[in-house]
Parts: sequence; structure tokens; C-alpha cells
Amino acid sequence: MVGTFTDNQPDFSWLNPHEEKHSTEYFMPYKAVGAVKNATINAAVNLEKDGDTILIAAYATSVFSNAQVILEKEDEVLLNEKTTLSPTETFTTTIQNDQFELHELTLKVLDQDENVLVQYTPEPEKIEAIPDAAKAIPNPKDIKTSDELFNAGQHLEQYRHASFRPENYYLEGLKRDKFDKRINDAYGLLLYRQGLFVESEKYFRRALERQNNHNTNPVSGFPSYHLGLSLEKQGKYAEAYDAFYKATWSADTKSVSFVAMAKIKIRENDLDNALKFINQALLFNYNDLTARAIKAHILILMKSDQAEKFLKDSLEIDNSASAVLFEYSKINPDYLDTLKHFIDTRLNNVLDLVQLYLETGQYADALSALNIYKDDNPLKSYYESYIYSKLDSQEQVLASAKLGASLSPDYIFPNRLFDVIILEYIQNINPKDGLAPYYLGNLYYDRRIYQKAQAYGKNQSNLILITQCLTGIFQSSTTTRLTNLRKP
Repeated sequence: MVGTFTDNQPDFSWLNPHEEKHSTEYFMPYKAVGAVKNATINAAVNLEKDGDTILIAAYATSVFSNAQVILEKEDEVLLNEKTTLSPTETFTTTIQNDQFELHELTLKVLDQDENVLVQYTPEPEKIEAIPDAAKAIPNPKDIKTSDELFNAGQHLEQYRHASFRPENYYLEGLKRDKFDKRINDAYGLLLYRQGLFVESEKYFRRALERQNNHNTNPVSGFPSYHLGLSLEKQGKYAEAYDAFYKATWSADTKSVSFVAMAKIKIRENDLDNALKFINQALLFNYNDLTARAIKAHILILMKSDQAEKFLKDSLEIDNSASAVLFEYSKINPDYLDTLKHFIDTRLNNVLDLVQLYLETGQYADALSALNIYKDDNPLKSYYESYIYSKLDSQEQVLASAKLGASLSPDYIFPNRLFDVIILEYIQNINPKDGLAPYYLGNLYYDRRIYQKAQAYGKNQSNLILITQCLTGIFQSSTTTRLTNLRKP
């Protein structure tokens, strides 16, 4: 809601995968100035008129001895006072003059070397034109062109509109042109973000069919990249690799696709190609901390003496990068404490780290990362069960799954795409667990996939098991919640 990403409070901006934006914003306290008219990182001023009284005020964010406060009308100096400005010493004064309009005046604050700390010249008063009121997007069937339908859907996604549904506009566009490239890609990506990986694949393939109809090397690689993401989530790694490889041809998806390919090559234990791909990714996105953590991981697996220096260089970019700190802790265990400090026992932060190692097939590292979180939590236990299945620790697989089913569902809100994979896995290995489909139903409901959410709720055996849990294991916490609901 601040200036870097928005021109106004309700505005939003897109941020692409692994994209980086830099900005510096300053928030400062001030006092005794009144309504600030202009400010810099050094000082703030107010200049206002009440009748024939002109108020002048200046505040500084640090100590400036012998500062000058100057009020001018063109070449005429109306006020020039030396003073000490600091966060505890604010300058205020008034002058009596009814001859000047405020916009004819300029207020300056200079330091002792006459460097301008801040200055302000008011704009002439005028009646501003009232902006046109925002207009509601028409119903999909009332929009004339596919281009307008695509842009409407993009707007609704970007602003997360509460009542209009972007898919309605995409689907209307696809009724008119089944193979529209942009709409197929946008709708497929919407389905992917909703956790519908299988369903999304069809639309990415349609987008590619249109895009590659005349040109096998298109400008944008996003449909291929998105197809790769969909296939990867389905466990189709060979097909995903091919899609990512194609996406490296285009500048907009080159770096992220090399990262994705490096992950697949680590999974295959092809470290030479993994290193080659991650180096390509870093050529185009030097500060990508995920790519840097992957490269460090590869270097450590290769027992390279370059690993420590590379990790130090990466922490110079961001000393809180969790995956980089985790890799460094393999060389210097002290960095594990630094990692824990930044993660701060938040499960979602831990799962973000765990997911990186699941995607690269590094299951022992995924388990080590998961164990950073020390509290009991159903999601932690479910992830643990999934990891144990990949490590062939069959006894612990079901034990962890059952532990997750036995823990309280209070304040458990799965919200990650990888959570879909985990919870579907739990349903398969422990169909008696009524909470896993409950969590999945909540996740899909949050993403407005209401039919799928309802399908989990209609499973009578699951409902019975949930009821048993609520009246048994979770009786005390449930009683508290129900009691609270009865309160006025």
C-alpha cells in the first residue's frame, strides 16, 4: 500500500516468478510541524496561511547546527533565521503579512554549508477536476472482443475482486475462440494456482498449439513454462523438463526455466548438468537467492571448495535468505541458529524451505529442514509422512500420518500448492483420517472451487470420523469454540 508498488492504496502490481524489485522507503516520526507540506530524509516543513498570519515550521531527522530557515518571495528574503534543528528541536515562527499569496512564497531549509535539506513552494489554489467514478466491468457476454475479455480477467485476478470471477471472462473468451493463446494460458494458470494441476495442463497445451501454429520460437515462453509447472506438480518430470527446456529460448522465462531444469537434474543426480543449468540461470538473474541456494547445494554435493565463498557472497545480497543459511549450516553449524532466528518458528517459513528440497528430490535435507519446527502440527506430521515415504521408512510413514490425524485442527489453514500434493497423499495412505479431506475442502473453498470443496465434505465416512474427532480427541477445545459461538 506504499509508493513502490502502487499509485494508490487499492492498486496492485504483478511480480513474476523469481523477479526482483528494489526500492527504498523511509518512515519517520515528526512533531510540532503540523501538516507537513514537503519532506526529505533530512527534514520536513510546513508553510500555511491563516488570515494575514503565515506559519513557518521546520523539523530535522538528525542534528543540524546553524541550519538556516529562509522564506522568499522571488528575490526578496522575508525571513532568514539560523537555528539548531534536531528531532527534539523544532523551529516554528509566524510573520504577519496579508500582501502575499501563499503560492508566491518559497520556504527553504539549508544546513550550515548551505546544502538544501528541503524546500517547498505551494501550488496555486484551483478547483481540481473530479476524476470519473470507477466503472464496473460489464458481464462477460456483453463484452465485444476476446482482447477485452482477457484484460477483464487479468484485472479481476490482479485486484482479487470479491464479487466478479475472472474465470467467467476467460471461459466466455474460450467459447468464442477455443484456442485463444492468451486466454488459454491465463485460464490454465488460474486453475494451476487453484491447485487443479491436471485440469490446467489442457489449457497450456491449447495455448501452445495456437502459439506454435506458425512460429516454433515465439517471443514469450510463459505457456511452456506454465506447462512445465503443471507437469512437475503431477510428477511428470521428463515431460516437465522438455517444457522448461523450450521455455529457456525466450528471454522472459529463460532464468526461471533453467532453475526448474536444475532442480530436475539434481533429482536425477546429474550434478554436472544441474550446475550448468543453475549457472545459466544466474547469468540472467544474478541475485536470485533460490538459484544461489541450489548452486550452493550442488557445490556441497560435489564437495567443491568454492561452496563457502559462494555462500558468503550470497549472504552479502541477503543475510536472511533461509535456504542459503541452511546450506551454510552444513559447513558451519552456527548458521543454523541464524536461520532459526529469521524463520522464527513459523511453520509456513519452514515449509517454504522444505518444499525446495522436496522439489529437488533431496529428502534427507527436507526432513532436516522440517525438524527446525519443534511444535506439534498436523501439517508438519503430514509432510513428515510424505518425506518418510520417499526415504523408504515405511514404519514411520503411517505413524506420522496417524499423528497428524490425532492433532487438533484448530488454526490449521493449508494454503500452499504443495499442501494439495501432501493432503492427497495422506488420503491415499490413511483413508480413515477425516481431517485431511477437511483441510483440502477448506483449501479449495478458499480458492473458490466450491464443487470440489463440497465433494470432500459429502464423504459420509469422513464426516463420521470428523465427528468422532470433535467429540473425542478434541472435546475440550471444541467445547470452548462452541461456547464462544453461543455468546452474544
